[in-house]
Amino acid sequence: MKEKNNKVNLSNLKFYIFITSSVNNNIFNKFKNWTDKYYKFIEYKRINIKNQYLENYNNFLIDQNDTKYFSNLKRKFKKYINASLKIKEKEIIYLNDNKILDYKYKNSENKIRPYYVSNPNTTSNYKIVLYQISSKERENLIKINLNNNICYLNWEEPITVNKFKLFKIIIEN
Repeated sequence: MKEKNNKVNLSNLKFYIFITSSVNNNIFNKFKNWTDKYYKFIEYKRINIKNQYLENYNNFLIDQNDTKYFSNLKRKFKKYINASLKIKEKEIIYLNDNKILDYKYKNSENKIRPYYVSNPNTTSNYKIVLYQISSKERENLIKINLNNNICYLNWEEPITVNKFKLFKIIIEN
């Protein structure tokens, strides 16, 4: 059987949000609404005390100290995703061009293209370096063999993307 290595395996991706009982229901509902589009990847669990929380890479804790400013809670969650999202080097990810690039292609709102993960751990560890993959041969592009197919990487224009932005784009695709 041929191994499928063309997409990030999101079926295994699961984040557990633990909320202490001291957190107001209003804050919990506000956070849940904000993360609603990720509902397939997030499971919420109420706990009575902080000691019931197991610190793990895919566990996130919301306690009373996080609820003073909702913007701080969102920032904490983004940092958590940046640290927890694991993507392998030399992985191929299919992304919407207009969501990943700073400039927009005309008439390609729904165009999904392959991107090659060059470096999943940049100096900040919150960013990933990607390269566009093309099937068209061009002199200035580097030729590589991916899954028994000859492809060309646009090494002249590396795309450095924040992991949280990448997480949102992958889920929305």
